[in-house]
Amino acid sequence: MVLRDWSELPIGAKKLIIYYSISSIPLSIYVFFPIYMYLLGFSLELVGLLFTIYYLLMALSKYIVGKLLDIKISPKICIIVIDSLAVIEYIIYSLASAPVHFIIAFVLDCIASPFFVAYRTIEKDLYPSDKLEIAYRHHMFWPYISQLFSIIIMGIYLWILNDPLSGMRQLFQFNAILHSLIVLYVIRHIPDTSEKVLLKTEKKRSSAKIFRGPLLFLSIAEIVIITGYFITPSFIFLNYLFNVLGFTIITITFIEAFDTGFRGLASILHKRIEKHKKLSILMISLVISSLAGILIFITQYVRSHLLLLVLIVVSLIFLGLGESLWWIQHEAIFLKYVPEDRRGEVFGTISSIRSIINILTPMVSAYIASKIHPLAPFLLYAILLLSSIPIYTISLKKTEFS
Repeated sequence: MVLRDWSELPIGAKKLIIYYSISSIPLSIYVFFPIYMYLLGFSLELVGLLFTIYYLLMALSKYIVGKLLDIKISPKICIIVIDSLAVIEYIIYSLASAPVHFIIAFVLDCIASPFFVAYRTIEKDLYPSDKLEIAYRHHMFWPYISQLFSIIIMGIYLWILNDPLSGMRQLFQFNAILHSLIVLYVIRHIPDTSEKVLLKTEKKRSSAKIFRGPLLFLSIAEIVIITGYFITPSFIFLNYLFNVLGFTIITITFIEAFDTGFRGLASILHKRIEKHKKLSILMISLVISSLAGILIFITQYVRSHLLLLVLIVVSLIFLGLGESLWWIQHEAIFLKYVPEDRRGEVFGTISSIRSIINILTPMVSAYIASKIHPLAPFLLYAILLLSSIPIYTISLKKTEFS
């Protein structure tokens, strides 16, 4: 069991994982976030446009900070800034009624976005290098278990209240209060590591020297896979469930619970198969995720309501297992290739590239879903994930991780 390895982690790593577990509670509201937009009368295309604006603001925010803010900040301070801004963001969502309100909240989130690099930096500081697989199993397991129970409780609350719009507003208010408490937890319990996060963007010539060999291919693979994730945002899937199939809130909660639950159980699965070749685990995880995308796509041909529900649940089980298994293994390998003295630069560069690439993906997804088929993005998702397998093969076949 994944639980048995907990004692092997240092206290700093445990406190960070507890932080991720607590902060996963308010994040559970984002399972229902697109439904909140649909309840406000927003169309699929408008939702896609709003998320495109969000990613554009995200890229601009990181660029501006990179140009103007030439300072190093401890990861702990960065996390405090992120969670403090989240308090205001949730308050705005609780009062939102028009697209402009979401844009204002997006701006706040984007102001915090350059600080997100602190997460991977502090993980590098606190997770023991000789036990990264153990650390990331717990890193995935506990937050997803926390999120699983939160999704179920929130879904049942919205169902019992029988007024999902009002209920969503109340949940956002609750999350604002919870994030205030999370800030206090960070201040009191998260170690202030000696290493700092460099917020100013380094010169491209300097970055080019880092990204070579296995690290270059691992970075490319990560960007391709994350692009696949972005091409199938939650608002596409929830549009299919809520607007096309007409599923109720409680049914969607039931479906999403399987997805979240099996993301956590991937940690246990990884424990059982970690003795196998690392490259094989990566390939298995990507094949499982791709199969999930294909299964979701073919649900359009299922006529039996019961079989349709079963197939969707099975697809999400595969999706949860595959994506989480990939992240555990990818991070454990990736971090070992990142130079100790240039972690912030590596993580910041990759984060910026991902943001730029994904600016248009919400609009592209919305266009594909509305003009071709609501599930067409999932087929593209499967293709992108499968295309990353040769990249991993080139990167790792002659290394210790093969």
